[in-house]
Amino acid sequence: MWGVIAGFVMSLIGPLVGYVIKALGIGLVTYAGLDFVFDQIESFIFSRYNGLPTTIVQILNLLGVHSAMKIILSSLSTCVAYKALIGSTGLYWKKPGSAPVKSS
Repeated sequence: MWGVIAGFVMSLIGPLVGYVIKALGIGLVTYAGLDFVFDQIESFIFSRYNGLPTTIVQILNLLGVHSAMKIILSSLSTCVAYKALIGSTGLYWKKPGSAPVKSS
């Protein structure tokens, strides 16, 4: 009896561990690459931003443009990393109650 249960559990653990390692590996590589790329984009944008005349920079800072640009870049980075992670695993979310479907 216990042998059957242990065999069943071991047959589930193998693919699950492989799936988790694949998802974490792709996610980590994607995050590291995106972090580097978005740092370069951010430094380029803010170097141009700081090159503007002082009065314009002060007005833009009052309007919160600096924070808005950081938020937009962060959301883009998160979106791309999420899509890469989901694309690497091949599973997509469907409505509650239905099984996940493998992508083609």
